[in-house]
Amino acid sequence: MKGSVGSRTGEIMKGGTVIIGGNSGFMTGLLMMGGKLIILGDVTEDVGESIMRGTIFVLGQVKSLGKMLLWKMLQLKI
Repeated sequence: MKGSVGSRTGEIMKGGTVIIGGNSGFMTGLLMMGGKLIILGDVTEDVGESIMRGTIFVLGQVKSLGKMLLWKMLQLKI
């Protein structure tokens, strides 16, 4: 997707890959069950709230994490 998206992007996502070219809103990846969310910008509050499976990559900053989220820091080398 080009540009930024609103709240709850990837909600109940079960598979596949979504690439967001900008920022993402509140509760991105809510109840995610699989797949990959790749966000090239920043995300706001409660990223990955109640996530069950799946992977969320954020190139920018994360305001806050949701509950039950396993957080791994990745260092990108360009």
